[in-house]
Amino acid sequence: MQVIHGILAMLVTPFHDDYRLNEAALRAETRWALDHGADGIVATPSIGEFLHLSEAERLRAWEVTLDETRQRQGAAAVAMTSGATTLETLHYAKLAARMGFDAQQVIPPYYWRCGELEVERHFRMVAEAGALPVVIYHNPALSKFTITPRFAGKLAAIPNIIAMKEVLTDLQHLEELYDQIGGRIEIYNTFRALMTGLLLGAAGGFINIFAVPAAAALLKAFAAGELTRA
Repeated sequence: MQVIHGILAMLVTPFHDDYRLNEAALRAETRWALDHGADGIVATPSIGEFLHLSEAERLRAWEVTLDETRQRQGAAAVAMTSGATTLETLHYAKLAARMGFDAQQVIPPYYWRCGELEVERHFRMVAEAGALPVVIYHNPALSKFTITPRFAGKLAAIPNIIAMKEVLTDLQHLEELYDQIGGRIEIYNTFRALMTGLLLGAAGGFINIFAVPAAAALLKAFAAGELTRA
């Protein structure tokens, strides 16, 4: 399967002052994102603080978000299944698949520093488990591991890896990344490099919630050929 092209909103996870999940606010946030141009959502991503959530909080946030998203025809739902270990990621991947998410977003293991051998094995194990298609999440500031364009090309050859969300914005890095991946998987850029990514062939963007309206407007202008406006 393929993740939908366009803008996928990366949601924050709202809480009450007494640290209970604010389900009403999460529902409202999901609706707001879809109302303002998002083509799908990412539940409990980095900006949603997945690593600080208990399993019960994380799963309930998924349920609420998925329930709202499925009320919009054609909207995609991606779950951030990452954990500090591969086994933890596999556990959340199975749960997300049972709930009915379309894909999972996965970052390299993010506590101990890993090398390419460990990171490749991590993604291969998650992808080959087959629970959900995998979107690689490249954010070296958080994972402490840099996916070079050459290594990204190697990961793109793993079956069931279908896309990559790239946080880096350096033009030379992005140009080489698109060359190395060569269209074998989709690439989604951050809001800071959305225009650059679209010019290089991006499928769209995984966009922090606050930037969704502007990113959706940019994508609409680009698709219409209004490059100056974009």
